[in-house]
Parts: sequence; structure tokens; C-alpha cells
Amino acid sequence: MIRAIICDDEIASIRILKKLIEAYSIPIQIVGTASNGIDAITLYYKSSPDLVFLDIQMPGRNGFEVIEEIGRANIIIVTAYNLFEYAQRSLRLGVKDILVKPIDYEQLSAAIERALGWKFTQNSLVNRVLEYINKNYMEHITLDELAELCYCSKNHLARVFKAETSQTIIGHLHFVRIRQACEKIKTGELSLEEISIQVGYKNLNAFYYNFKKYIGKTPGEYGREEENEEDNRNYNRTTKTAKTIPVD
Repeated sequence: MIRAIICDDEIASIRILKKLIEAYSIPIQIVGTASNGIDAITLYYKSSPDLVFLDIQMPGRNGFEVIEEIGRANIIIVTAYNLFEYAQRSLRLGVKDILVKPIDYEQLSAAIERALGWKFTQNSLVNRVLEYINKNYMEHITLDELAELCYCSKNHLARVFKAETSQTIIGHLHFVRIRQACEKIKTGELSLEEISIQVGYKNLNAFYYNFKKYIGKTPGEYGREEENEEDNRNYNRTTKTAKTIPVD
């Protein structure tokens, strides 16, 4: 279960958010709430949540000050003010998404999925598997292990998971690993062998096989394309900046 806190000085907003989470069986456990910025910071360090729902306009410390204090956590801004300045500053501070009140289920679920990096379903059994895989993809995971975790047979678990996600469990595990590998390749900080090990592949051939299967190109090809795209982005930024410099 995803552990979350809500920091908002409007009690009605907290109640609505809780009601949406409960009504649609979103796999989130609210472990605490705070009605001002000072209490929000204290609650964050006390509960170490996976996700933070945070209002901007609060007494004590505003939402931006809270973000600067707690760092780059998984934060979703929930505000009544649809201001461009809020969006700009939030993105600079690493906020995952911004929701403008009143919020509905579609907005909420999409924001949570962007913040966590994975999609959930309305099936608690499947959500347990999804969460476990996304937190432990780098480990050796077996269907027997997941079935034991979910207190059911592996045949039942596999059948329910496929029905809800259109993927096999092992297929989803590979998908998550390759998705993480792509992010690591983009940084250019690790060798492909190091990335392979970090995402859970002890065999480099298996890493290459699954990468080509899910991405359609080899890790080396993907890395070179990303490097070329980054060079193009840097060139465009430099060109744009040069055009704004006045010439005497």
C-alpha cells in the first residue's frame, strides 16, 4: 500500500481527497494530515511517506517553503489557484504534478500514476503485485514469491493479473526493468553492464534481448540516439540564447 500524507488548511479538501481514494479503491493509505506548513514538515519527517498531497496557501509556511525544506519527494500540488506562476515554480522545484480544485477521479489517478511512475488498477491483488515489482524490480522475483506475498495460488494470481493489465507478470517485470534502464542510459553515467546489473539482469545477453524486445533497438543504439537528441537540444538552447543577446 502506498503511504501518503495530505497537507491542506481546508478540512473539506482533505475529506474530498480521502473520499475519492476510498471510493475508487486507489491503493493509498493516508498516514497523516497537516493543516499548516510547519506541521507538514514535521509530519513528513515523522512518517516518511511515498507521496505528498500539498496545498500552496497554508499558514505557518506556504507550500513552496515546505517543498524547499523536504527536498525532492513525490509531491502533488493541490491548489485552488490556477496560476501560471505556480506551475512554473512547482516544476522548477521538482513537483510531480499540479491539481486544481475541485479535483475528480480521472485527474487524481493520472497525477498519482505520474508521481509514482506506474499505473494502478482497481484490483487490490494486482496493485500489490504492481507496487512490489516497481519497488523491487532489481531483485530476483519469482511467481512463487509473489503468490506467497498475495496469499493465493500462482495460477490464480497470473490469471487475474493478465485479465487486469493484458500483460503477464514476468512480462511486466521485464517492462519495468527496461524502462528503468532507459532512464539510466540517458544519464550517461554508467556502462551498459553496470546498468544491466542495477535493473536486475545478471546475464548481459538477457538484458540485450529484453531491451530490443521492448524498445525495438539495442541499448547502444538507444544511447547514441539519446546523446544526439541531447546535443540537438543544447544547440537549440544556445542558438535561442544567442538571438536574445543585443548586438552593438
